[in-house]
Order: sequence, then C-alpha cells, then structure tokens
Amino acid sequence: LLRPGGVLAGTFFYGHDPEPPPYPITSAGADALLGGAFDLVEDRPISSGDSLDVYDHAERWQVWQKRS
Repeated sequence: LLRPGGVLAGTFFYGHDPEPPPYPITSAGADALLGGAFDLVEDRPISSGDSLDVYDHAERWQVWQKRS
C-alpha cells in the first residue's frame, strides 16, 4: 500500500528474548522482511530516558524507504 519512495517509520523492538510478548526482531529478521523492497535510511537508538526499563537498549527509531 506504500508508494515507491514512501517511508515506513517507527520504533522497532530488537532482541533475542525467547519468551515474548512483545515479539522482538533481530537485524537479520528486519532485513529479511524489509530489505528486499526497502532501504534503511535512518537508524538510531532510543535514549534510556525515553524508554521503559524493560525495553532499555532494545528500541530503535528507524526509517525505511520503499524502493522504486
């Protein structure tokens, strides 16, 4: 539903916890899901003060742009 050049932006939860929810994703998993049709154009960690303790150092702000 996203046009070429459009962006998918949001907070992504990364991790390897075998007992979700929430359901974390790995970098390889995100690339497998999005890398074929999207380019990662922004990736930055969420600062500790802006995240709940349980998600600390696991959340990332990312912007993926759909390829043409």
